[in-house]
Amino acid sequence: MIKNLENFINDLKLKNITIKNVDIEKYLLEKRGNFISKAKYVVLPKNTEEVSYILKQANIFLINIVPQGGNTGLVGGSLANERVVILNLSMMDKIIEVDILNKSVTLEAGISINKLNSYLKKYKLEFPLYLPSYKECSIGGNIATNAGGINAIKYGTTRDLVLGIEMVSGSGEILHDLTSLRKRNIGMDIKNIGIGSEGTLGIVTKASLKLSYIKKYSFNVMIGVNKTNIIQKILKIVNYNFFDYIQAFELMNDESIKIVKDITNIKIKINKIAKYNVLIQFKSNLKNCLQIVKDSIYLMLEKMEKNNNIMFFQIYNNDKIWEIRNAIPEAQKKIGFNLKNDFSVSISKIFDALEKINVAIKKFNKKLISVIFGHLGDGNLHINIIDVGNKNNLKEKQDELKQILVKIIMELDGTFSAEHGIGMLNKKYLKQYYPLNRNMLIKIKEILDKNLILNKNKLM
Repeated sequence: MIKNLENFINDLKLKNITIKNVDIEKYLLEKRGNFISKAKYVVLPKNTEEVSYILKQANIFLINIVPQGGNTGLVGGSLANERVVILNLSMMDKIIEVDILNKSVTLEAGISINKLNSYLKKYKLEFPLYLPSYKECSIGGNIATNAGGINAIKYGTTRDLVLGIEMVSGSGEILHDLTSLRKRNIGMDIKNIGIGSEGTLGIVTKASLKLSYIKKYSFNVMIGVNKTNIIQKILKIVNYNFFDYIQAFELMNDESIKIVKDITNIKIKINKIAKYNVLIQFKSNLKNCLQIVKDSIYLMLEKMEKNNNIMFFQIYNNDKIWEIRNAIPEAQKKIGFNLKNDFSVSISKIFDALEKINVAIKKFNKKLISVIFGHLGDGNLHINIIDVGNKNNLKEKQDELKQILVKIIMELDGTFSAEHGIGMLNKKYLKQYYPLNRNMLIKIKEILDKNLILNKNKLM
């Protein structure tokens, strides 16, 4: 096998394909630090044809390939052992075409959201997928994992923003479906085979994406609430009256904000912290209209505060308050082991899920802390359990607790993976709860990747 690997690498060198085998640490360490790859080689193709050649030769030499974008995944989807080669797309980061009237862009899959949106500013356009890792994560990785993010309430997940893709199958065949048409009814939509496939069926090399106009004006409102039925009432009112202006509807519990205030140097005034804190962002290009929205929101919340339905509310005329929300994932890592969860349930069942999960955690170990935050507006919450100071052996018992929490979510017709994907971390739950889906994925993989060289042992 080692001889095959060296022969494979030598073959790629003859084709002048960029290969790295020193200073490759940034390709090996997963963002959370839970997974460390042991691959000896990273190949960096410069175009689709090189990707195709690499995969065709990998089939000949029977070398497993792990596709990689910005390496910002959270479930071990880019994990590679010493006999595996990482194929990183960072050199494929060109913007091919911007169609202003169609509000679309065609590009190579290695480009980051940050680089793309920096380029699009001159057209007053943006790709409206916002993730905390926007500076590093790649479009190809977003597509492969069907990334969600903060603005999903408004624009949907990555799947909803993709018009077409070019993908190289596991066998090295180039599947060209790079359309920018918004209506095209020609049978099954082939692009959806690649979206969310986590690099197990093929490697996305190019994409056509939907764009939106950049909004000039915005404001944010933070609402402190102790009664969950009031949060549902606010969401219903805001959705009904102001949906055209909503960009995000987030939830942060008291522990999540306390950790950020204690651990970070962020200095943003929050008068009080409630059990649950809702953060809503509104945007528009019509300043007068947004002012009407702001005035209406103020009057509504003022009345609710007087009636003791809410604990407090604050309106912010800039986006500084988002520093707190965005700092939560990193801040919680600094105080102890984290059991992180990426759950999704119907919005109407979210607080039923939270109540049952809180009871289960207290029953498991009363000393554990629950950090709850996420995208309430689309039903996706990150319910992370922290063992402060690592005093309660949560790391050793995490599988036991995770199984309990996943069972609660699944019994409420939810899912254990809302936006992070399956990778290595969630494979057993896919097999346990979605056996028919998994079997269908395996059959599709056998067609597109008959030698099973792509991202082996991931997803399925």
